[in-house]
Order: sequence, then structure tokens, then C-alpha cells
Amino acid sequence: MVKLLKKLIKRHQAVVQQAYFFEQLSNLLKNGFSLQQSLRCMTELTPQMRSLALPIYQQLQQGISFAESLRAGHIDSLLIEQVTIAANHGDLVTCLAQIANFLQMRLHYRQRLQQLLLYPVILLLFLFLLIIGLRCSVITELQDVTQQGIMPVDILFIGLSITLIITVITSISYWHYLRHRSALQRAQTLCHLPLIGKLWRNYYHYMLVFDLAILVQNGLTFAQICSVLSQQRYHSVLSEMILAGKQCLDHGDNVNAFIKQTALLPLELLLFINQGCSYQELGIALHFLADVQFKKLQQALNRTIIWLQPLLFLLIAMMIIAVYMSVLLPVYQMMEGF
Repeated sequence: MVKLLKKLIKRHQAVVQQAYFFEQLSNLLKNGFSLQQSLRCMTELTPQMRSLALPIYQQLQQGISFAESLRAGHIDSLLIEQVTIAANHGDLVTCLAQIANFLQMRLHYRQRLQQLLLYPVILLLFLFLLIIGLRCSVITELQDVTQQGIMPVDILFIGLSITLIITVITSISYWHYLRHRSALQRAQTLCHLPLIGKLWRNYYHYMLVFDLAILVQNGLTFAQICSVLSQQRYHSVLSEMILAGKQCLDHGDNVNAFIKQTALLPLELLLFINQGCSYQELGIALHFLADVQFKKLQQALNRTIIWLQPLLFLLIAMMIIAVYMSVLLPVYQMMEGF
């Protein structure tokens, strides 16, 4: 438990560091510094950035591309893909600023979620301890008086324990299953999850449309996009999705059918494709659509957070009623005996 807590804290600190890293790097590049000069400045002048910037700077000095160097900083693969596309075919400074905004939004909603969940989780913990305390003290005495074998609180405790065990086993099994799927299969599976599937859809809608906007706005045709993505060392959601789309087109299907089939692209994309506009106009439209999807992601996160805490409190209220009933029922039965 302690190791898990340390890991979560370390991951949170890494995201904070990455958000600051991309923001500062974007500002330095915007002010005329080269990539190597920017990383060197961050390494020497910003102590809190040294652990992240130094490995990337060292990789860059060895002749490795900037996007590949980011792997030394344990940056998320989807973000690396965005940097790769922007570095080769788009505006790197704008892309870095956009990534910084995305990471800051992620941190903001994570902090809000932690604040909202803190009180309900503490209540659930105390409630669980209360059930154990009742089982070990009050219920033991009631068993002696009523001479009942299994008490209602025993059933409640066993039910909660079984539910917890099933949840943990299911989560571990599902995580193991996802690890052995391709990037595209993993993304499609996450988009169809109950309750949180819509959040994942909004996330992928934004990320993928943003990547496509960079490629299309720089005049790349569909064939050129396929060629560029197939040359990447690591398969990503975008590259696998584009190649899957190419296979559908080769089999005689149209683009509309493919977009409707996959859950990873917004249906609004069809409006721009069917208008027959130029690649430059389509790229601008995709940038606009990416901004819309970013706002939709924020709204979806807000709605989820607003409903999550009341649902948890409802669950806690039901558990409290169940605990009271499990204690009072044996008492009423004992009183009827008198």
C-alpha cells in the first residue's frame, strides 16, 4: 500500500514537472532560442527541471531527434507522437504550448478529483472499521444471547469483502488484458467502457484530431500521411488507425463508413470532409474541431466530477443503513423472545 502511494505521488510530480517543462520550452523557443540552447538553459538555470531536461539534452547531443529524446524523460507516447508530427510537419512551438495546456488541465482535474474523493474515502474507511469493530465486540455478545450462528452483519461483511476481492481481481485481469492489445485495440476498448467510456472518447477525439490537423494543414495527402506514420519506430493509436482506414479504403469502403465505425474520431469530422475544401482549409477546420473537442473533454470531466461525489455519499448512506439494520434486527428478535 505504501509503495502504491509513493508511486502515485511520484507520477503526480512527474506530470507537474512535464507541464512546466513543455511550457518553459515553448516560451524559450518562442523567444528565439534554439532547441539545444533551451534545454541547456533549463538544465543549468532551473534545478527542478534538471532531472527531466538533462537526459533529453544528452540524447539530443548524441544526434537523436528531439521527439525520440523525450522518451528518456518518460513522456507519454501520445504526446511524443504529437511532437514528432509537429517537429517534422508543423509548428513545434504551438504544439509544445498545447501539450503544456493539456497537462495543466489534467493536473487541475486530478486535484479536483482528489479533493472530492478524500472525504468519501475516509468515511468508507471508517465505516469498514466500524463494521469490523461491531463484529468483534457487540455482535459477539448478541450471538451469545440470541444463540444465532450467522448474524446479518456477518453477511454484510462477507458481501463487502467478496465485492472488494472481485473488483480487485477484475481490475488486474482487465489491465493485464489491455497490456497485450495493440494501441488501437486498447483505445477502442477503453472508449466502450461503461461510465467512463465517454471520457476516453473525448480524450482520443481531441488528441487524434489535433495530430491530423498538423499533418493536413501542411499539405500532406492521405497517402503521404500513411507513409509518414508507417515509418515511425513505435506504433501509436493514430498510425494504427490511419493504416486500418487505408485497408478499409482498399477493400472498397468509403471514409464516412470508417469514421462512423471507429469510436476514436468525432462524427463532426464528416462535415468538413464532405465539403470538398482544400487541404489548407481542412487543416484550419481540424484545428477548430480540436479546440471544440478540448472544450468537450473539459465539460465531460466537469460533469463526471459533479456526479461522482453524490453517488459516493449515496453508497455510504446505504451502507450505514445496512449496518444499523444488521445490528438492530438481532436486538428486535431478542426482544420478541422476551
